[in-house]
Amino acid sequence: MNPANPADVRGQGGPLFTYDVAPGLADGQWHFYTLTSAADKGGTVYVDGKVKGTSASYKGNMLNLTDPICLGRRGYVGEATRYLGGPAPDDGMIDDVGLWSEALIPGAIGRLYTYGILPPAHILVVSDALDMNADGVQDDQGLVDWLKTEGHSVDFRPDYWNILDPNKSAALEAADLIVISRSATAAAYAGDLGEVTLWNAVTTPILNLHAYLAGNDGWKWINAGTATGTAGAPRMQGVDPNHPVFAGVTLSARDPNDPNSPRDVVSVVDASVGAGLTSFLAGLDVGQGKLLAQTITGNSAWIAEWQPGVEFYAGSGQIAGGWRLLFCAGTTAQGVFNLTAEGQEMLRNAIAHLLVAPVAPLPQSSGR
Repeated sequence: MNPANPADVRGQGGPLFTYDVAPGLADGQWHFYTLTSAADKGGTVYVDGKVKGTSASYKGNMLNLTDPICLGRRGYVGEATRYLGGPAPDDGMIDDVGLWSEALIPGAIGRLYTYGILPPAHILVVSDALDMNADGVQDDQGLVDWLKTEGHSVDFRPDYWNILDPNKSAALEAADLIVISRSATAAAYAGDLGEVTLWNAVTTPILNLHAYLAGNDGWKWINAGTATGTAGAPRMQGVDPNHPVFAGVTLSARDPNDPNSPRDVVSVVDASVGAGLTSFLAGLDVGQGKLLAQTITGNSAWIAEWQPGVEFYAGSGQIAGGWRLLFCAGTTAQGVFNLTAEGQEMLRNAIAHLLVAPVAPLPQSSGR
């Protein structure tokens, strides 16, 4: 209702928020329509996961409603009120209605549109028992706590996964997702070629936060052997800004006043956290993978992914057993969780992407 004019029965003044669906939505296809309302920010309408309209004045009390929520439109004077899912042939259909107890942020809405509602995952975190700043807390405990806050079940056993055996390999295969922490000592997981091959053969998706471990002296994902520790808060530039990892994340020009300034830029790491250094592998060549994001300066890969079954790069000799995604994060040496709010949104997107990424079918013999 319109608090300023409760007697208003015209469609444009009464609803909490209006959005003209024609001609954009009246196309015979299914669309994902979302309305959020928050006392501090007002209302926002999304269509197919993207913002279509906002108004700070629409601050309806969604928790103590005095009138029904109507999906559709109120009729004009002398015209019957019509709703989505109504009996008239051109009322349209409606399906999968959900109500949330909070105003979802854009990234969450983008994930709902892209993936639907994902159940909590069983995540295995690979790490070593490190407390390099001697504060009595495991350095990457913040990463583990964040994953738990996100609702996931976390298997966290530092210093356990260094040398694989059949039981450990079975546990890796049983997880929904494996996260490699920056606190994992690279040499401990790439001590010999046989160990490297075992890790790369795992079919469970792996989210690797550890640049050193991805190099050609580690698991051989990227043909680069030198990692660089970048001080301060390096900015990320999206190479593929339409990839789901950027859903709901605001990308902008580094300098809006300079037409030649790098575009699709976002601040992902917080230089005030931990050692203030973030590790990247030198170079942008990710072989048979796909480069998703890079540093603005230094030309280093930041985010890259590889599909199952591909050799990481020509001559690597290592095949991706499942989806692999490199997302450089965690301060150098310590592995302290150092992502900004935008960086955390991207990490949520990366996890969702890996959990639902399709797996190519295994080759079948002839006659089957």
